[in-house]
Amino acid sequence: MDKDRLERLRTTAYCIKHNDRELYDHHPVMFDPDCVPEGRAIYSSSWSEALRLHDADILDFFDAVRKSATVKEGANRKVTRRRSDTIS
Repeated sequence: MDKDRLERLRTTAYCIKHNDRELYDHHPVMFDPDCVPEGRAIYSSSWSEALRLHDADILDFFDAVRKSATVKEGANRKVTRRRSDTIS
């Protein structure tokens, strides 16, 4: 599990949901420098609008989540349904 990549995903989601600058403090390269709300009051700022996500960021998020999953023994086993298991 890559805690740093999962933390970047968490702070990205938090930035989008709560318009928070924490992601900017750790990953300023993810923001458009012309749109960063420096010098404005925190509640009038728009960190989420300055955020610039690229395809590579999204793919990295998916990869981090995929690699953090716990696979149980036998998880790749084929599941066979009995006729009585189907909904009529």
